[in-house]
Amino acid sequence: MKPSFVSALLSLACAGMAAAHGDLLNHGCRPIAKRSENLEKRQLLQSGGEGQSVTGSGGASAARYSCDPNTCRLPKCHCADTNPPAGLDPKQVPQFIVFTADDAVQDYTIKSVNQFLAQRKNPNGCTPLMSYFVSLNYTNYAQVTQLYVNGNDVADHTMTHQEQPATDA
Repeated sequence: MKPSFVSALLSLACAGMAAAHGDLLNHGCRPIAKRSENLEKRQLLQSGGEGQSVTGSGGASAARYSCDPNTCRLPKCHCADTNPPAGLDPKQVPQFIVFTADDAVQDYTIKSVNQFLAQRKNPNGCTPLMSYFVSLNYTNYAQVTQLYVNGNDVADHTMTHQEQPATDA
């Protein structure tokens, strides 16, 4: 049976979360500075319309996304991919629930996230934190600043998206 898109995505998220956040269960609720130190930035070669797809066949959208897997390596960098990193077998990767917010941050985003996370705690007793991938358009930057101060990760949204693979039928 071929791994589903969801299992591949969760596997990738698992490795990315572990690389970015380290072992949160053994280090308690760490400040954002400790969780994000030594991470490298990737640059977009050209800007384009937000949310464009990058396909394997190339095209205008593909020309805008650039990531060299020879220089972009875990734990500091990982190119967009639909497979688990480091040759991990999707059936052997533990499942993590990853909850992120993509695009603009507005009142409705904050209310939805707060409602979802209101009664939840991580196994270490900490309030779950989010990774916000913030776009330029329509974002309330005062709210983004508060999210960061509260310990959430805030990242720049790319101008392109990887095309999603076909799902299992």
